[in-house]
Amino acid sequence: MSFSPELFAGFCREYPELLKVEERSDTMDDDMQFAAQLQRERLKKRGLELNYVITPRGHFPEGGKVQRTWSDGMYTNRMDVRSCTTEREILSSGKRIFRDRQDKLLYITAVDLLGGSRNVEKEPYICPNCGNVSTIGALRGGCPYCGTHFEISQLYPRVGGYYYVKEIGGTEKEVYGEVKKHMLPTAVILGVFGLISGILGWDKESTVLSVLGVIFMTAFSAGAGAIMGYMIWAIRKLGGIFYEAGKALKVLPGVLGSRKKFEQKMMTVSPEFSYDYFVNKVGTIAKQMVFSDDPAKLPICVGEHVENPYSDVVDAQFRGVATLKSFRQEGNMIHVRVAAEFDLLRKTAIGYRNRRQFVTLALSRDISTPLRMNYSIKKVSCRGCGGSFDATRTDRCPYCGREYDIRSEDWFVTAIR
Repeated sequence: MSFSPELFAGFCREYPELLKVEERSDTMDDDMQFAAQLQRERLKKRGLELNYVITPRGHFPEGGKVQRTWSDGMYTNRMDVRSCTTEREILSSGKRIFRDRQDKLLYITAVDLLGGSRNVEKEPYICPNCGNVSTIGALRGGCPYCGTHFEISQLYPRVGGYYYVKEIGGTEKEVYGEVKKHMLPTAVILGVFGLISGILGWDKESTVLSVLGVIFMTAFSAGAGAIMGYMIWAIRKLGGIFYEAGKALKVLPGVLGSRKKFEQKMMTVSPEFSYDYFVNKVGTIAKQMVFSDDPAKLPICVGEHVENPYSDVVDAQFRGVATLKSFRQEGNMIHVRVAAEFDLLRKTAIGYRNRRQFVTLALSRDISTPLRMNYSIKKVSCRGCGGSFDATRTDRCPYCGREYDIRSEDWFVTAIR
């Protein structure tokens, strides 16, 4: 499996850039890039700029801590983890209106073809329509000279999904720095009180005992202050651990139950089903729905009108948790309700605040069509003429005019809650 530190580092570098400028990513799959495009457009419409920085830190700053690997018949997947710090700031007219900083464990799933693949992105290719020479990588978005689209397989390896978990602990150096920040101020404050107390109790008839008393009171008070600072740090640290653990335990039974139940049900009707692939896909689809001002117009959404309850969200971080709420089969159609856990940065009456919430999607899929693990809404094939086009820009084939219907291709959304 080809998962190099460069792929991990490239994602951490390119993802923040995609939230600011329109460009292609060499590390992310097309649907993840589409979600970033929708978020970028929302920020622009609201006159906002999101500066996002991912900095390596902690125990695994360069990745390499493999969590698990799995294959699903066509692809090999590898989940890797990196310790990092993320910093966000929201600017409005150049003025900062929000800022936060968090230590995180960033989980990234790399997807590669079975047996590996070679990088053909920069190899030259002649457009059969106009004859101009371009590169295979450039042709992914259509010929830059004549605009013709081609059926080009996703270039691998690629990042197919990511999520993060807030990191409560830290390295020995980081913990030492935190403890020192808590102990030093309380030691100084109580030490000063001890010094003042010793001076006030000065005995003019016994200078030596008075000096010793001042030194003792100062040292004792400073020591007590240091211990108090350590206890404050320990209580805060334990409180944070129990708080995060409580939130995780609350959803853990649903997550574990969902995986087992969903896999058992889906494998009977769709042997190629991969739960891990599905969770990554749900995270990406949910972000596309959250950041679309009119979800009903998205090609992944089927329905007359879909109300978006997340129109005030400016950033959404998937936490890798998806729970199955319901499962129903009607003939060849599978209907499910899945809740994906996000940290949503949304506007409130007192500014932008981070809220942990579940985004619930109603999804359906026609199981009579084999699952295409490399399916992308950014690159679909017309069932009429076979032409390839970007379904996010048009719902009709530009070559033969046939209407494109996602219901015969992949999972599609019927509601968002």
